[in-house]
Amino acid sequence: MAASLLVGLLICRGAALSMDVHLRDLDHDLIDVDRIVPFAHQVGGHRVGDGNAASRDVALIRDDNGQHRLLKPLQPDERGVREALFYRTISQEFARLACTVRHRPTTSDAEFRFIPKYYGLYRMPGTDHFHVSLQNCIGHMRSPCIADIKIGRVTYDHTATPDKVLKEVANYRWQSEIGFRFVGVKTYRQELGKFDVYDKPFGKSIHPGNVDTAWSTLFCCGHAPHVQRRIIRNILSRLAEIAALMRAQSQFKMYSSSLLVAYEGHPCDDDVDCDPPASVHMIDFGHAFPIEDPNDRDHNYLFGLERLIASLEAYHRKMEPSDGT
Repeated sequence: MAASLLVGLLICRGAALSMDVHLRDLDHDLIDVDRIVPFAHQVGGHRVGDGNAASRDVALIRDDNGQHRLLKPLQPDERGVREALFYRTISQEFARLACTVRHRPTTSDAEFRFIPKYYGLYRMPGTDHFHVSLQNCIGHMRSPCIADIKIGRVTYDHTATPDKVLKEVANYRWQSEIGFRFVGVKTYRQELGKFDVYDKPFGKSIHPGNVDTAWSTLFCCGHAPHVQRRIIRNILSRLAEIAALMRAQSQFKMYSSSLLVAYEGHPCDDDVDCDPPASVHMIDFGHAFPIEDPNDRDHNYLFGLERLIASLEAYHRKMEPSDGT
């Protein structure tokens, strides 16, 4: 096993503190602050901090080719180390397995990746603020409609203190039953030419009896019904592929991880042939831990993912016209 992967596995097991490994110990580059631009489409819980002066949001950074990559801030503790090492090491093995599941020969095409492509670890000059540079999964969309959906019936890992467990359970009482939670939703309203944003209180208002409210909020941009159904089918296809991957992989379990679901909400020039791009990516790996038993699987994640698929399939069936067209 490569040394970097071994270190990654050890830290993912929760050994970061005992090994005294910090983000500064990892190879990284300094951020060129002149290349940073705001990111207009952040949803969910990716801010580091609670709105104080030290809070950091997701941003974009312009590369040498003029393309914009995502700059995601990392937590300044073992969660940040764990996530950085996940992207540097384990995610590459995961990407290769994803191609095997999809019967693709390589991972070169970003379209066939389930995890945003990793471009490196960066530090803000003069600070201990670290970021991972990632593929902007919605960069090709003009008016993206986005949902950040936290997956799993349990959102805390084995290192959580009793207080942390109680806090997570109280945070969303339906997590263990529904298996997923809408952390944030952003939709483009074609008739108004603007975005509507629904944050954590909206997600916490969703319960087993009104999950369709979340779906109808996400899919209300103004596309013709047959176009919206096509988008949902594309998303379901992507979710099914991720489920197949998670049933096959025995490398790690992920807690408090999310799926970033997105589609193009901008009006089509031709509704008849309109097929807006849609994507689903796995994100947030601050609580990814190796699986000890190769015969084991991430049943917690699979429970939530399968419930999510079943919920969206049911919503899609309700959208079908009575004549089946």
